[in-house]
Amino acid sequence: MATMIFSGDAAAYALAEHVGNGNAQRFLGVMNARAEEVGLRETGFENPVGFDARGHHTSARDLAEVTAWRWRTRPFERWSRPSTRASPRRTGRYPLPTRTGCSSSARHRRQYRDHAGGRGDQPLSAAGDERYVCVVLVAGEDRFEASIRAFAHAFAANDRMDLVVEGRRYAELPMPYRHGEKIDPVAAGSVEGLVDASPRVGREVSVAKDPPPSARPVTKLGEVVVTVGGKRVG
Repeated sequence: MATMIFSGDAAAYALAEHVGNGNAQRFLGVMNARAEEVGLRETGFENPVGFDARGHHTSARDLAEVTAWRWRTRPFERWSRPSTRASPRRTGRYPLPTRTGCSSSARHRRQYRDHAGGRGDQPLSAAGDERYVCVVLVAGEDRFEASIRAFAHAFAANDRMDLVVEGRRYAELPMPYRHGEKIDPVAAGSVEGLVDASPRVGREVSVAKDPPPSARPVTKLGEVVVTVGGKRVG
């Protein structure tokens, strides 16, 4: 938890040494191996806290991949929210901003209900209601406005819709032992997908080669595989 506190670099080094059996460099080897394993093609770690160093680098694409992955990690979602803690030196409570929940990110929270931020300095990673991820690099203080504009475009240009509709016919089958007669199997459920104004939606329909001699309304007779832009969605 302490590694998520803004400027909590000592905790990150302590964790790196602990995981690396007393050697932070050993931990960095694990970090780089993991980055390669999950497909981060443009990322290399030289320290556990992100300080500038020769060979320490990443890209907007890789930051987006990491943001999308960590947003799906429930503990991270909980830890990244800003919180308050009691002060040991005075009465009352004071804000304890996290690396992902710095106060300046509140503008995103007001405009977009769900938010997953990157560290609150130059890079900014954020996710909106549709779990969009935006990464802005080297944009100075305009990085928040730039990401809000990107989110606004994403929400305006994309929408969710039923790409397969429950109860609609997507195929036909000859009835066994009844020449010339056919049945119309229908979708048992809907498949929802995110599409833009000119979606490339594919529906690959497969049906049973040998239909059973009798069937009930719940009998599976085939399958509709839906793709958007060549990627399977359901």
